[in-house]
Amino acid sequence: MIHESGMSCWIAVALFVLATASGCTARPERPAEVDPKPARLMTPQDLQVLPSEAPDHRINYGQDPSQYGELRVPRGPGPHPTLILIHGGCFKAAYATASDLAPMADALKAMGIASWNIEYRRVGDAGGGWPGTYVDVGRAIDYFRTLAGRHNLDTGRVVIMGHSAGGHLAMWAAARARVPAHSDAVHDRHFLAWKFEHNSQAPWHEPAMTRSGP
Repeated sequence: MIHESGMSCWIAVALFVLATASGCTARPERPAEVDPKPARLMTPQDLQVLPSEAPDHRINYGQDPSQYGELRVPRGPGPHPTLILIHGGCFKAAYATASDLAPMADALKAMGIASWNIEYRRVGDAGGGWPGTYVDVGRAIDYFRTLAGRHNLDTGRVVIMGHSAGGHLAMWAAARARVPAHSDAVHDRHFLAWKFEHNSQAPWHEPAMTRSGP
């Protein structure tokens, strides 16, 4: 493990080398064909038209048509680190689906990271909203334990990541152990307190992480 002081030292050395190297070479003139316009932020429409590959497996975790997930597993024996992806869309069925995060899942697979990209009932779907949306997210995440045994996924290296409304759901999922057992959002008391195994030897040494995007 590199301590913070050691890391700072390495960063300083790297910056010094880069600064020295850049000072010993002539700076190339800016090519005339470079577009001077600033980079444009990606819009939801840009995201939805990105190409993607079909998932390795499309697996139902429930009976409803929206209770499924897309599993992508990289090559190699594993066990593979995994990202559980939760798409956004203002909690509404009309705005987004799991396919919106498929390009990200493809990129993760190319980096050697598996992904469980979940779909769930939203407002506009039968049973969506409260508590169905939350029940579905909980069931899909709990189903990861079954997938891990079948596809050699590492339960000690798991990140839950959501975009927009999916970020809220990811944060909720991380706190499910605090949900009262009598809550309508609890689908199974046996699974409620289940947590990912902690593997202190893994490169990802946190058992679960969440992040909410804009």
